[in-house]
Amino acid sequence: MPFLGPIHLEVLSDSGERPLFRVIAPFAFYCSENNKTYVVNKDFVTDGASVPRFAFIWLIAGGKGLRAAVLHDWLYKLGKKYKQVEDRDECDDVFWWALIDTGHGKDLADGMWDSVHLFGADHYANA
Repeated sequence: MPFLGPIHLEVLSDSGERPLFRVIAPFAFYCSENNKTYVVNKDFVTDGASVPRFAFIWLIAGGKGLRAAVLHDWLYKLGKKYKQVEDRDECDDVFWWALIDTGHGKDLADGMWDSVHLFGADHYANA
């Protein structure tokens, strides 16, 4: 379940509750669990994770979870449009696998999965 390359972001804003980033080069995640590759396109603008800043900082401690958070944000906003995911459950599961891939423990991945699954419905674009 590897990320296929690094993430390259430009900071657009670091004020307010959430920072804003722009993806300056596409990056991908291959998920062996479902034999699919998910690609985040260049120029995607993200807050890194649709969670309050304190949880975002906790998530990316050491920078390990940023790719997983941006991937999840992409899948929630555009994954269905670009036919990369079937539904919200797939987005959340890919997030879990990406967290594990980036070295987060199962307990943290489970906790973050629970958070996005319980509170992320308003952020999921079903179009």
